[in-house]
Amino acid sequence: MGKNKYKLKNDAGKNELLKALEDLRNFSQNEIPFKHITQIAALAGIEYLVKDKRGRGSQERFAHHLLNNYQGYNGHVGIHVIHKGGDQILVRKSDYKKYIYHIFKLIIEKTIK
Repeated sequence: MGKNKYKLKNDAGKNELLKALEDLRNFSQNEIPFKHITQIAALAGIEYLVKDKRGRGSQERFAHHLLNNYQGYNGHVGIHVIHKGGDQILVRKSDYKKYIYHIFKLIIEKTIK
């Protein structure tokens, strides 16, 4: 990914999505822009669950029917986000690796040809 330059085309296939996941995993900074994660999710068919007005604090969630088959997920996975002001929302790289990376990779590998 170079110096954190991130580009993913709207018609990205399985290999491009897996590479994008890996690029974020190897991001040189400790915080990853949340918009990169939501872009991968959208292209992989993973639904971003938008909060209602009551919200869930600083947790954002993603859902996919495949997660219903795995105990402990109840159809969705969540991650803590950091609001830096304005529309800048970040995710700790360690949280991405722990909660999102492996789940998104599994979904992409099992559902995209």
